[in-house]
Amino acid sequence: MSYPTVAIELDGVWVRFHRAGNPSSGASYPLLADIGTLRSTARAAHLDGIGAGEIPGANVSLDNRMRRASDLIGFPLRRLARIEDGDEILFEGVVARVEYGTVVTLEVAA
Repeated sequence: MSYPTVAIELDGVWVRFHRAGNPSSGASYPLLADIGTLRSTARAAHLDGIGAGEIPGANVSLDNRMRRASDLIGFPLRRLARIEDGDEILFEGVVARVEYGTVVTLEVAA
């Protein structure tokens, strides 16, 4: 079973991350730890008491042992990012938040 990959556009080049043992096509790095649940906004703002408060997005975790991921991506705020499954783009947005540690957590928001 394949697992989606994550791509971040850095200075005109798409840098891809995949899970270890599940390589993607093209140049990519086996540092993808997890892709969280894709959040979507309910479009029911026309009903009283129901708003559309959450921005569609997903959290992505990259293995950052020995600073490999942070050295590759630097400070990627407002860079294009997408979740892909082969040639299909499942979600596309921008990096809205970054947390650094032994795991780099990126919030990709629409």
